[in-house]
Amino acid sequence: MMSLPRRLLPFFLLPLLSATGFAGVERIEISGRETLESAGHDFSYEVIEGVLHLSLDPEHPGNAMITDIGHAPLDSGGMVAYSVDFRILRPSANIANGGLLYHVNNRGGSRVAPEISLDHPLSGLGFTYLVTGWINEITPADGRIRLHAPVVGSADEPITGEVRYEVSVNSPADEVNIAGGGHLAYAPTEQGLAEASLNQRQYQQDPRLSIERSRFELKVEDEPQSSQPLVSLRLDGGFEPGVIYELTYEARDPVLAGAGMAAIRDLVSLIRYGGDGEARLGELDLPEIEHSVAWGNSQSGRLLRQFMYDGFNADLASRKVFDGIIPVIAGGGYGMFNNRFAMPTRTNGQHSNHLYPNDLFPFTYGESTDPWTGRNDAILRRARASGTGLSLARLAGGYIPFPANTAVAVQSGDPRNSIAGLYSSFGDYLQKYEAATDALISEGYLLPGFKQTYLDAARANEAVFE
Repeated sequence: MMSLPRRLLPFFLLPLLSATGFAGVERIEISGRETLESAGHDFSYEVIEGVLHLSLDPEHPGNAMITDIGHAPLDSGGMVAYSVDFRILRPSANIANGGLLYHVNNRGGSRVAPEISLDHPLSGLGFTYLVTGWINEITPADGRIRLHAPVVGSADEPITGEVRYEVSVNSPADEVNIAGGGHLAYAPTEQGLAEASLNQRQYQQDPRLSIERSRFELKVEDEPQSSQPLVSLRLDGGFEPGVIYELTYEARDPVLAGAGMAAIRDLVSLIRYGGDGEARLGELDLPEIEHSVAWGNSQSGRLLRQFMYDGFNADLASRKVFDGIIPVIAGGGYGMFNNRFAMPTRTNGQHSNHLYPNDLFPFTYGESTDPWTGRNDAILRRARASGTGLSLARLAGGYIPFPANTAVAVQSGDPRNSIAGLYSSFGDYLQKYEAATDALISEGYLLPGFKQTYLDAARANEAVFE
């Protein structure tokens, strides 16, 4: 049902909206404004950037899904304070269409249609664009949109636990950032620093070979603009390309990682429905928003799957946050987005990170049964149960096969060279394929142990040349 603009709501409904709202937005700091315009267009966008200060009620049932919220520090009002960076693109009034497009940034980076070009097909449609920070573990940098989450636990009762980092390098190095370039980690406890373990192996299934504690050291550096530190690992003799190094130690001070999804929920809901904190949005001068859609690519698409599964599409007044989501090439899993000692940018790869808790049941949006446990579940189960289900457009990617020959290319209008034009025979194809595979190995992009798998895949294409 389309919501009425708030200026048209009967006066007796306004107190009700305020009572069912939430005090999520406490303060807005605007750090920059810029207008995107050109002589060739009759519309413009204002880009507004800054920091949004929010709070969470740890007693509200709608926040119960946020891992460790019961251990988060409280302010004088009994609320959990945190903040996120944000960027809003507000369309000029002549094209504003009442729709909000939320873009899930990828590791702090985001470019939406009007920022790419005012000629972009979406730019002239008049959507309002919103991006907020949801990852705490990335380092500060110009233009990087981050979550600023509090540490959970306290000085008197710190939270500790074992963490594991897989480390690999593309070229020889003596010292590496254990969380990857531009990323922060978790500080080791005193015991964790003394008893840290490191092993190595070539492939995931290989036996782990222990490295003596005396051969490696950990260096912890505070990051003044974050609740997480930079942790570096130095190894005597250096790190070898293509080898998986596994570091394990007892860490302290996990952060409230799930606050990133709460910020998405609370800000989008406030923009759509109003309520407590609405007056603080006045400086943004946003158009009336009646519908909202979120999209994200790859890891960001996984966040949307987790967002739905954890129940964040219902706001604190049980209203729908997004009318639709578009996870693009997100695979069938989730990520470490809402758990203790979260590492939101870790994802399972072909060679590394197989043991991180990312690809977990349920994989499907509709009901399915886990054949190992008999458990029945669905990504959209909570949304459907709460009446906050949505439209889903899942884009998984694909490819267009090369035309078999010139005649097929001409007939289909395909401008690319045909298979017959690229390879004189199946043998020629195999020879060039193997040469390309060897080049990947020599340049460090592919481990030698995978060569045979790649060649077997190529040999399976023989029927294409018949």
